[in-house]
Amino acid sequence: MTSKIALEVADHYKQLDLPVGVLVIDYKNQVHDGDFLPDPTCFPDINALQEGVRSAINATTVFSFWPEVLRNADEFPVLQKEGCLINPDLGGLAIDPTTSKCRDYIWTNFLKPRYFDKGITAYCLDETDGEGTAGGDGVHGYDTTYGPAAAASNLWVNDWLRLFTEPLLTAAPGLPPMVLTRGVWAGGQRHGVVLWSSDIESTFEELTSQVPQGVHASLSGIPWWTTDVGGYGCGFSAPQNSSYMRELIVRWYQFGCFSPVFRTHGCRYGHDGGGLEPSDPCVHSTYSCGANEVWSYGNDTQAILEKYIRLRAAMKPYIAELAVNVTKRGVPTMRPLWYDFPEDNASYGINDQYLLGPRYLVAPVTVQNARSRNVYFPKGAKWTHIFTKEVVDGGKSMTVDAPLDTFPVYERT
Repeated sequence: MTSKIALEVADHYKQLDLPVGVLVIDYKNQVHDGDFLPDPTCFPDINALQEGVRSAINATTVFSFWPEVLRNADEFPVLQKEGCLINPDLGGLAIDPTTSKCRDYIWTNFLKPRYFDKGITAYCLDETDGEGTAGGDGVHGYDTTYGPAAAASNLWVNDWLRLFTEPLLTAAPGLPPMVLTRGVWAGGQRHGVVLWSSDIESTFEELTSQVPQGVHASLSGIPWWTTDVGGYGCGFSAPQNSSYMRELIVRWYQFGCFSPVFRTHGCRYGHDGGGLEPSDPCVHSTYSCGANEVWSYGNDTQAILEKYIRLRAAMKPYIAELAVNVTKRGVPTMRPLWYDFPEDNASYGINDQYLLGPRYLVAPVTVQNARSRNVYFPKGAKWTHIFTKEVVDGGKSMTVDAPLDTFPVYERT
């Protein structure tokens, strides 16, 4: 990824007149993790980049960070001297954000002048699981000022989030903090988190599993939850022009459109599985992933994906209404059916449908080649299909048609 590529993507969305809220400059944008500076060869002017994206599509530009500092990173010596590095992590040392000294040092010397002061006010934080790698990937955790990993590793997570968001309360009063994070623990909500469900496979089976995961996250007090729409691509991932991937991306867009946060992300294989593309000299690893935009899957698929992007934009006032309810009343965004219909015994135990707030009954299609699915309609309301306008009385199950370009979503009436 480079500034040039990011601006070209933004311009393409502008030409299509498609609304985009956030553009993320993801993995390996620094020469070495821990530089706390985008590679100046690839990103020569951060302020110009974010202003260009804002001008083209009125979107927020976000940069991603990993919590390790490689030994050849420019900032390794000074962070080690300041006592801000801890046990080995992914080829370097992990950052210890559990002291105010280290949080303040990193924000004041690196994040504020190099990002915030250049217009980057939201951040994507990967590897926020608190897993550590001192004893092998994911089996040790982080030894911090709180104590040994076995007892206190989880406390590392929210302090890492805090490093990026707490200073905003002073630096930009009135600007709500926002971080996209791969992991969060109890209390993380105060840091303005959007939790995504980690790096997942691009399969229908994985899509099926995401539906109850989103409900569980919301009920756990994490209202703003999302997936990598289309799956990240770990393990199995089909080529972009395969019928499998084209169907999967459509069904996942449908689910994403009616998720608390709608976000697409993934490492795609090029057409016919012929390797990864495009080649990008500014990616500091062995490859660059294939394109993952609405135009990456062929004209027919693009038309369907555009439909759901525009639908989501039309839902923006409703999503804002959900945000007010979350703040004032602590209600979940993505709800099991029984949450709104506790007297309906048949609404319990259904884990492949949900309510997005009080208005929408959502029944995603998550099975390959399925063109219908069974839907339960909670008792005590009438339900209007948002696409066909068919009205169904609650208190019964029925099989509903689900051609590829639509799926069962009903508005409560």
